[in-house]
Amino acid sequence: PTPFRLLKKYHAPVIYVKDWKELPAILEKEKSLTLDDLVRRRKLIIRWYLDFREKMRDLFLRVIRKKFFDEEEDDVLEEDGKL
Repeated sequence: PTPFRLLKKYHAPVIYVKDWKELPAILEKEKSLTLDDLVRRRKLIIRWYLDFREKMRDLFLRVIRKKFFDEEEDDVLEEDGKL
């Protein structure tokens, strides 16, 4: 999958822009956030990223085991949906 699809699939706490015309309003809203809001968001993103990295590592290891060590497991890529 593309990086964008991965972010969506794993519910990354990022701002998605469907239309670039929305950008000025989004930036205006972002400018009004308090320092506490920004700190809270940063902590959320860090926690999400650490969890996401762990999930990707586990998926990678499952795929490697299945492909190279012939471990029996249901379709590894389908199981990815459980992450």
